[in-house]
Amino acid sequence: MPLVGAVARDNQRARFGLIQDDQVHRRFSAARATYLAWTSGAKDSRLITNAVTRDQQASRAFAAELLVPAAYLRSQATGRKLPSYKADEIAYEANVSPWVVQRQAANNHLEFVAA
Repeated sequence: MPLVGAVARDNQRARFGLIQDDQVHRRFSAARATYLAWTSGAKDSRLITNAVTRDQQASRAFAAELLVPAAYLRSQATGRKLPSYKADEIAYEANVSPWVVQRQAANNHLEFVAA
């Protein structure tokens, strides 16, 4: 269960501590931390991990939708297919890793195909 960061909520305020070296991964983790803070108690602290728990999975889905909306991916598709080069283009535009784009596409029943 690799640690990605932590979030501490104090009523209406939240503080995040993220440990990634690069901006792309910190951006995704910050979006995850936002979800975890939003859904936690008024005086709660949470770890952000790669665990396969419902909350951690929900935080990843929230972050992906926030940073790479499924509606945008669908607008770039023909039917349910996206040209494979689009994963890198969309990732660059959204300042996320191509993995986020690929997972968001797969979770929304879109497929990357050779162009």
